[in-house]
Amino acid sequence: MKTTDAIAVLHDVFGFTDYRPGQKAVIEHVLSGGDALVVMATGAGKSLCYQLPALARPGTGWVISPLVALMEQQQRRLHAIGVRAACLHSGMSWQEEQDVLAALSAGAIDILFTSPERAMSWELRRALQRIDLSVIAIDEAHCIWQWGFDFRPEYARLGEVLDAFPRVPKVALTATASPDCQQAILDKLGLHDARTFIGSVDRPNLFLWMQPRQNAAQQLYDFICARHRQHAGIVYCQTRREVEQITLFLKNKGLSVVGYHAGLDAEQRRRVEQLFLDGDVPIIVATIAFGMGVDKPNVRFVAHLGIPRSVEAYYQEIGRAGRDGRPADAWLLYGVKDIQTQLRWLADSNAPSDRKRRNVQFMRQMVGMATTHECRRKHLLAAFGETSTHCGHCDNCAWPRKAQGAKVDAQKALSTIYRTGQANGIGYLVKVLRGARAKIVFERGHHHLSVYGIGREHNTLFWQQMFIELWRRHYVRLHGDYKDCLALNDSARQILTGDAEFHFVPPRYFQRRHYYENPLHNEIIDESIVAPLRDLRRQLADQHGLAPYQVFDDVQLHQIATL
Repeated sequence: MKTTDAIAVLHDVFGFTDYRPGQKAVIEHVLSGGDALVVMATGAGKSLCYQLPALARPGTGWVISPLVALMEQQQRRLHAIGVRAACLHSGMSWQEEQDVLAALSAGAIDILFTSPERAMSWELRRALQRIDLSVIAIDEAHCIWQWGFDFRPEYARLGEVLDAFPRVPKVALTATASPDCQQAILDKLGLHDARTFIGSVDRPNLFLWMQPRQNAAQQLYDFICARHRQHAGIVYCQTRREVEQITLFLKNKGLSVVGYHAGLDAEQRRRVEQLFLDGDVPIIVATIAFGMGVDKPNVRFVAHLGIPRSVEAYYQEIGRAGRDGRPADAWLLYGVKDIQTQLRWLADSNAPSDRKRRNVQFMRQMVGMATTHECRRKHLLAAFGETSTHCGHCDNCAWPRKAQGAKVDAQKALSTIYRTGQANGIGYLVKVLRGARAKIVFERGHHHLSVYGIGREHNTLFWQQMFIELWRRHYVRLHGDYKDCLALNDSARQILTGDAEFHFVPPRYFQRRHYYENPLHNEIIDESIVAPLRDLRRQLADQHGLAPYQVFDDVQLHQIATL
């Protein structure tokens, strides 16, 4: 297929005058029949890299996608521009599935979306082998690396499916893939001759904030009130229970908010999702079950109440903010309990032992990013093999801190672990260090130890952060069924004997002045002008069965309002 034909599809079907940076090379390679791995930042236009070849080459395009909501969203968008798209997923009736398969056999489908589980079906595979396929796309391909061991084992077997179509070009796409993840994708899919197209993962419009967790609900509320009271945002929690608690807290504070987690039935989840996408409710509180593939351009913040399992997972989740290119916030709280929770989940997974060890290392990397006093974007990009100077667009660059010599404090912490038997959690160890008159300390007789009360000069938060840092640097390990007991590693001897130095960055909490000192630079526009435009957008969206932002997004709305 000639490039001019692809340009005709670009103009006539998608309505674009030219490619975005990075798209042309990928599309030309796939059009020529080559396999590809595409890593592009969120909002860079990955979907076009398989949708255009699917239409410009003879046959039907087959897209393997992880979530029903994502498939249906893509289907609606393609229908709106006249493309014959269809889905096969578990939410469909038997008759609906048969209708799709009949249309597929009749050549009446341009692009077919299925889940990885449905891709393993022999019935579907036989149907696809009887027709011409233009391209096979594996969307959100990082799931092969993140989910392929236990949560979605079919991801790890997709290579078997692709082998049945040796002459069809294949393209794996993701916004999030470290060098290790890239290699895993290529290996699992058997794309040994694929060309890789790696764009920068930097999202300079995102301001990165990270701080220790103390009163999470109140910290979140203060942040939203100071910067995002009128904005759309996503709040991620680690458990369903916390989703419900935070949702109730914010509602009681007068905010418009809705909760989302896997405990809701399919219809409830779909309704909640639509309320958020349509802008009827601006803030959604959710577990990580929500968000993949959700394309809502005007999300102004993503907040994490707990540390993600890796820098890759963190980047994937904050990628849902600022997709319109305007300034947005990525705000995170971290604490001892959520680190322990993540380590327990990693230990309980079905991953091989070597992968578990690597996952713990990825977790340390994420904790390092949260606790560092250096530029956070520098740490973020380093995880993806990129280099960066100080960005000036994270809390550490805006309000610099310095590491302090803390060898004596580290010795106190390590000695307390040792003298209390190396079988206690951080909360208990802090009680001993600070000389707490707690019943459990007296019952165990630890108030008679020489370490009892030797850390009174520092508060609880200081010592919690000290223990986290000692774990991150491999001086101590977390063990026990709940990964909540500390024991010394051999390397701790270097600190205890004074042979090694130890520097530490004391924790910092954000005050309201921090939030106001770094504005989002949003234009102040007369609400009397904006409100009628929003109403018109909603009317047009309802008429055409679209989300309001699909008619025109907030950037375009503000541009119209300033004319």
